Amino acid sequence: MDRHLFDILWEVYRDVDGKKPIQIISSYRSPLPTPCSAAVLQALARFSQHMLGHAMDFFIPDVTA
Repeated sequence: MDRHLFDILWEVYRDVDGKKPIQIISSYRSPLPTPCSAAVLQALARFSQHMLGHAMDFFIPDVTA
């Protein structure tokens, strides 16, 4: 995981005045096969910031998007 990603996450948490723990839904995703077609996987993998460790899905309780 890119260490700067955690810095950004902390800045967001502070900016929204988060009070409860951050809930991480997904971060690094493996390039291993999933129930998608090979063509779809190749197209997604080329642009997947999750596979590069540059993206994270999260939510902060009691904070609206």
